[in-house]
Amino acid sequence: MENWNKAAMLKLLWAITFKTDKLWVKWIAAYCLRRHDVSTVGITNNMSWHLKKILKLRELRVQLNWEDLLLNGKFSIKKAYKLIQGEMQKVQWRRIICNNRASPKSKFIVWLAVQNRLPTTDRISRWNVECQLQCRLCDTQNESIQHLFFECSFSTEVWNGLLQKMGFNRTAGSFDVESRIVCLKAHSKSLKSRVYVMMFSEAVHTIWCQRNSVIFENTSCSPAVLINRVIFQVACNCNETERRLLVQ
Repeated sequence: MENWNKAAMLKLLWAITFKTDKLWVKWIAAYCLRRHDVSTVGITNNMSWHLKKILKLRELRVQLNWEDLLLNGKFSIKKAYKLIQGEMQKVQWRRIICNNRASPKSKFIVWLAVQNRLPTTDRISRWNVECQLQCRLCDTQNESIQHLFFECSFSTEVWNGLLQKMGFNRTAGSFDVESRIVCLKAHSKSLKSRVYVMMFSEAVHTIWCQRNSVIFENTSCSPAVLINRVIFQVACNCNETERRLLVQ
């Protein structure tokens, strides 16, 4: 976010430097820069906070070439961001988040889960916080990401039911196995694959919410109720053609 903000502010610096026909640029030149050159003008206390921030990016601009930041003669925030960010290693699960029309809240939970950042009790215990380690959905094993998705008998029943609804004749695997399958599905453009990715995301989110409801509200629902809840949520984010797959 910090780098994206810098890229966006660079666009304002570029406009102040080159878009001299713009009214707001003329105003800044006349009343703030006092006709001084943008690249050499000193930053004074009389300048606004916003203008100070923009002018401070001149140090970053020295490292970049204006020509590398343009697209068809216009400043490209995207190109600037990529140059500032530099080359980054792509994670395997990126398409689960990007090629996914599930609800934002479910994608956020999946994003945390694939990085093992959900506050499951095995992680909480490592923070020296006293908590019940047992999974509250099945009360048989200690809770972890791998157990919750989908070694737990409760969550396994939910995901198995959703797999059957989608026409897959198999049982749920571990979270790592299911994540790899979803990654492959996310690369596909078929209707069934898009529905599968949404179904997985909503299932992870719904199971996580059910886990929290049991712990903090002492309320529980049957796997059948959660299956219907997931299907309803997916249907809300589907188009008409995809929705037909859910009712077949």
